[in-house]
Amino acid sequence: MTFGFRTFDAQGKMSIDVTDRALRVIYSRPVGFADSGTFALPGFNSNNATAYVVGNEVNKRPVWAFMRDGYVEWGFYGWWSNAYHTAGTLYVIAKS
Repeated sequence: MTFGFRTFDAQGKMSIDVTDRALRVIYSRPVGFADSGTFALPGFNSNNATAYVVGNEVNKRPVWAFMRDGYVEWGFYGWWSNAYHTAGTLYVIAKS
């Protein structure tokens, strides 16, 4: 049986496919349920890394994260009540 992990971009295109190989975590940090910010990650961009957030609670929305050119940005959508948000962990994974 094959095990794997896949993430997709906003257009539905697969942005990372990790199947039967180790993930190389470049960076991780806890994020709050209505948190936002940026941090520098020189040498990395959307071509060689992916940023994503795993939420702490099922059926709630964690903050979003984007890999930019040399930095990561994260935040939350304010049009949902805070009751629908959850804290989580932001991960940046190398693509190869």
